Amino acid sequence: MKKIRDKECKFPFRIWFEDGEIDILMEAHLAEFNRKIAGLTIPPVPVDLFVEKYLGAEFDNYAQLKTKKDNILGATYFKDNGIIIKIDKSVTELADSNENTGRYNFTVCHEAFHGIYHKELFAQDKNQLEIPGLERKRGIECLGRDLGVFNEKTTIKTPWWEVHANMGAAALLMPKTIFLEYFIRERNAYGIADNYKLASQKDTLYSVVCYLSRTFGASIEAVKIRLSQFDCFADTKQGDLFSEIQSIGEILRG
Repeated sequence: MKKIRDKECKFPFRIWFEDGEIDILMEAHLAEFNRKIAGLTIPPVPVDLFVEKYLGAEFDNYAQLKTKKDNILGATYFKDNGIIIKIDKSVTELADSNENTGRYNFTVCHEAFHGIYHKELFAQDKNQLEIPGLERKRGIECLGRDLGVFNEKTTIKTPWWEVHANMGAAALLMPKTIFLEYFIRERNAYGIADNYKLASQKDTLYSVVCYLSRTFGASIEAVKIRLSQFDCFADTKQGDLFSEIQSIGEILRG
């Protein structure tokens, strides 16, 4: 991780991560969290505990963030002595009804990444930021279209700090090392030894993706993206297969 010049001059600097670095950093945070607080060795990550105890954040997961104008699902605000993380109540209520725990978990992890790595962006001139998603409260308000797995159609480019947070959320919720271990274990349980065959067998693909979704507390869509990120499917028609399991995602969200 390094700081580079922000060509758009919206921040004092821009943060740059090397390929794979976010996975390494978030696994390190998770390991420290488990060592000091949770003591867990298996998924899913208790995201609320991570935010409240590991980050020490003020946490409000029944906040009223949405407005008639903006579909704000999460927000992270920075104080001189800490951070505040808020989740819109609509996201939490879906999780409470067991309809979309994956969206809730991803949103909390997304805000956690902001809390860990973006505080320095607000450490200088408190009044310099007047761009969408950022406000004088020294914080980042995250729109639904910018949280990477929610399928809100838009032509607006996702800001780099939100891209970071999406990658960080996936890395925290589905840590690379253990995620791949569980994937390989489940794949092998079907007697499948290579990636191509997995992507060629729809029923097996359905089963593996849904298993990982339940195990890691992630949405179907988030699991699909994570598997693609690690090139777990070699079939060139994987996009068609993925679109076919979207109907499962509507039923088994989270």
